[in-house]
Amino acid sequence: MIDCNNILLITDNEDTAKLVTEKLVLLRENDKISVINTDNMKKVISNSLYKIVILHEAENAEMTLKYISQIKAVKDDLEIILLLNYTNPQLIIDAYDNGIYDYMTCDADDFEMLIKAINCYRLQVSKEIQNRNEKFLYQLGVLDSKTNLYKEKF
Repeated sequence: MIDCNNILLITDNEDTAKLVTEKLVLLRENDKISVINTDNMKKVISNSLYKIVILHEAENAEMTLKYISQIKAVKDDLEIILLLNYTNPQLIIDAYDNGIYDYMTCDADDFEMLIKAINCYRLQVSKEIQNRNEKFLYQLGVLDSKTNLYKEKF
């Protein structure tokens, strides 16, 4: 499974970075939160093993949606948790359409941030197990590689 649960926080606001790192309680000693700004976003994501990204909203909704699209273009398997300053229903709906996993506000409680991060890790572990099982079925010859359906004898 995932040996080191590292989270990447992307924000241009140092106060938000400090607030999130204090609130988000990590479960193990080898877990950590890395903080970067939006200028280094593409380079860091393409060269990393992060599975969860917490993206702080930009100054406007269009930039936030653009950042989400850029992250998904670089690595589609990343799960994005959108960090909002205040609840904006239209931005949340548009962000879900662009591929975020979940959202939370900066003033959310510690336990809420932790629960959302743990649920995101659970999703990642489930995806890894599903991919491993699917590869195993192909190796055993249970699934047809052309149709991706079960073979007739199974």
